[in-house]
Amino acid sequence: MSSKSTPKKFYSSTKTTFELSSCWLCGNVVDAYYCKNIFKPENRDSLNVADALLGSTIVQHEQLPVLMCRPCERRLKNFQSFKVVVTNTQKSYHVTLRTKRCKDVSPSTLRPPPKTCNTTDTRHGTTTARSLVFDSLQSSEGAIPHSVEDEGTNIQPNANKVQFDQVCFNTEKPTEETAGNIIKILCSSVNIDELVQSLLQNPTVYTAFFTAILDAANKELNNVFERLNKYGFCLEPNMKYTLFDEIGEHFLDKAIELDKAGHKFVYVIDNIDWEVKVHDMRQNNQNKSMHAIATCIVFDRVSSDHLPNSGPQTKLATSKFSDVIKITDKERNDIRKSFRVIVAKLLIGLFRSFHSFKDVMPEQQSVTYSNEMMEQSCVVTMPIMMKDEKKYSECVDILDQLETWTHDIFSAAGLCASSDKPPTSVNIPPNAHSRPDQPGSHLPPIPTKDDPLAGVSIPCFGDQLTRVRFAGVKDLRAGCHNPRERLDHVYPFHIVDWHTKQSFLKKCAKPHCKLVFKRLYSNSGREQGTLRYFREKLMRRNVTQDVKHFEDSEQFFFSIGKCFVIEALMEFFGMSDEGGNTTKNSPNYAYLTTASQREQFLTTKLDAFLDQYVFVNQMDTAQDVEDEDDPDYILNYSINLIINFLILASYKDAVKSGNGSFIATLHKELLLHFHSHSSFNVYAIEMMISIVQNEILLSPAQAHHCQWASTANWKGGKDHNIEIDLLQENRNKDLKDFIKSMGANKTDKAIKRVSKAAGGIKKIVETFDSEVSRQQPSSLHSSRSSVQDERIVLNDLRQLRPFREIEGRSHPSFPSISANPLQSIDQTKLDEWLKQHQKNLIIHFPDYDVGKESDNNKD
Repeated sequence: MSSKSTPKKFYSSTKTTFELSSCWLCGNVVDAYYCKNIFKPENRDSLNVADALLGSTIVQHEQLPVLMCRPCERRLKNFQSFKVVVTNTQKSYHVTLRTKRCKDVSPSTLRPPPKTCNTTDTRHGTTTARSLVFDSLQSSEGAIPHSVEDEGTNIQPNANKVQFDQVCFNTEKPTEETAGNIIKILCSSVNIDELVQSLLQNPTVYTAFFTAILDAANKELNNVFERLNKYGFCLEPNMKYTLFDEIGEHFLDKAIELDKAGHKFVYVIDNIDWEVKVHDMRQNNQNKSMHAIATCIVFDRVSSDHLPNSGPQTKLATSKFSDVIKITDKERNDIRKSFRVIVAKLLIGLFRSFHSFKDVMPEQQSVTYSNEMMEQSCVVTMPIMMKDEKKYSECVDILDQLETWTHDIFSAAGLCASSDKPPTSVNIPPNAHSRPDQPGSHLPPIPTKDDPLAGVSIPCFGDQLTRVRFAGVKDLRAGCHNPRERLDHVYPFHIVDWHTKQSFLKKCAKPHCKLVFKRLYSNSGREQGTLRYFREKLMRRNVTQDVKHFEDSEQFFFSIGKCFVIEALMEFFGMSDEGGNTTKNSPNYAYLTTASQREQFLTTKLDAFLDQYVFVNQMDTAQDVEDEDDPDYILNYSINLIINFLILASYKDAVKSGNGSFIATLHKELLLHFHSHSSFNVYAIEMMISIVQNEILLSPAQAHHCQWASTANWKGGKDHNIEIDLLQENRNKDLKDFIKSMGANKTDKAIKRVSKAAGGIKKIVETFDSEVSRQQPSSLHSSRSSVQDERIVLNDLRQLRPFREIEGRSHPSFPSISANPLQSIDQTKLDEWLKQHQKNLIIHFPDYDVGKESDNNKD
């Protein structure tokens, strides 16, 4: 006889196949890379919650999807949390309430909500009108127990005769309309004193009261403050300035505490701009563009105290820059390993034939300080300086202020003696110019006995303009008489990574300042297989030269790059689509019975793929390319795009994991790419300076400090690191919100006051949210999937077959493009370029024979 517990076997009822890349729960087609397998042991809790919601066990079948998208994962977690909250709340109600039987129905007895304006009570047969009771509590399992009179009882007062305060004070979550009615009725019948007394005696009306006020005055914040101040709930609007001053007096407290405990920190500097618009525009009253400097302090998570800090690692005069920037065999293997991981994720995640290799997925590039990189970064927001970094005279004031802050922090921490003498300021002549490559800015500070901060040097991170300007100021002040005037305690000046990534992909300060798009974009909207073609076909109108659309351009390039890699994989394995069988380079499963065998096979094939489509023609010269007979330039274009995509993806993964040493390795790769195009010489210089600092100019401790301080973790956790300058950009957004809320009162004094208190205000809000267990609201659809767009790109690439070599093909806009992005580099000119910059840096460098080195360079 059959039983309900009899095992069942499931078959497909029709020939229809399900989309395996869709979510098991909601059915939406999703990106498998960002989803989880709901049947894996680590996702067992989510599966149990889904089973409880469904009322039966979710079935796993080979013809059914197994993915769980991120929105569904959040829904399951929220449901479980809400269930716990409801259970605990109801338990607390049972403890605090007691019941008793009554002859008559009490006005405070909970009743079912009215359904219509005239409904009939099923128990009493009376007609009730719509009342002001907003709660919807009903008798159910786990609900609050309430009195229920006998079926035969028909005693109930008319709802119209119930006093207002006996009804409205039972409300819990009133709507805007009913809340307004409550306030209107109360204010029409009682004076202010009686109203305040009613609020104190009946706190449940607070929600209705404040909802009405905030809804009526949500466009004018000062009016809200004034009204709530009358009831003693907040200060007067003008008192906020006093409050900002009191909070701002303690903006360095956290920095002093951590500095006293032995933690080191860096300065992060970025320009912050906004526009002040006038109400009545006249000839002498125009809109103004304001330029200022925003700064924050970021404390290190990785200590460098175990390394020596006794000066440069090697002598500058005896070093050879061409050897310094050269990528070593170990560094080349690290880059190959990173590329291998990116390709493996696409191969195993999207190709059905390789799902069995999931257990041998290549591991991400190892991070030396992985535990430290998962810690939350401590960030201290500094006051805005109303200075313009494009002016040398104001850059001097900025660095003097950094010196002052450094002395204040160390003095308050008791690590140096405080000085009563005001710091002297050395002005720079208006027409003064720094020397090429600012050699004085790279001089290692020499400790002196009269320096209270002897041996202290705080790195300063900034973009290309910031680093060059500040290095120029330090170069001009290198001959001053005391360490503070020489700015010895703000050293070195280091380039940041988010702006570097912008320049590599798409920087738009000038129309030509974009490297990848300069190579591969052009005006090729009608040429199938180019970036511009897919931009037009996918209607990505936000992919523009505006720097505000950098993230949109990055998302677009990542989607296109991923599709090109998938197409290359299908060509390499001879597959018609992701779900097809391999006809080339196929795995022989008879010899892949163990995990080590599968891992070896996967590594071998991935390396063969990279050798064929990525590390190709890297040593070819321009003459070698000219000697080729009728090459396939569409294939060259596609390989060129894949190489740029893998470099950018590796750079992004290194930042997410906080791998400072690998980021420094990628700087060597980026130097060559920037140097390959004349428009990017300034960022090629920045990469060269960064490499020379890490390898030569800085001590081992300082180089280690700069490498591992280049990223920050906003909230803590694995792979949650961001570029340190992107963190400053987020801080700038918060500061702009404060400035915008000031209305017309945007004086320099007011801006300094609010920026000085911004960090403390943010900390107060975060602490309050933590105490009340408030979570930041987030949308379920914060990012729309790009799967459909990528499917369109893949279909076009299948028609074009860009990785099947066909002689004579080319894109008209790229008639002679090389597969190697570095093919245009002349090694002889590169060596001369490096020697010239080395000569610039050697000038006035201490303890070096400049004349002899200069002669050697000429030879």
